[in-house]
Amino acid sequence: MSVWEQTYYPLNNIWLSAIIAAIPIIFIIILLTVFKLKRLSTVTFTSFY
Repeated sequence: MSVWEQTYYPLNNIWLSAIIAAIPIIFIIILLTVFKLKRLSTVTFTSFY
């Protein structure tokens, strides 16, 4: 029976994986601050991202 191994670095690079994972968070912050969207608009817009 083989043991399942979880891949912690899907891009084989911890920094590149962290940057890719941070993109949605940075996108939400930009929408809230730069474009001054309301919270509901931001959540609706980013739910399709």
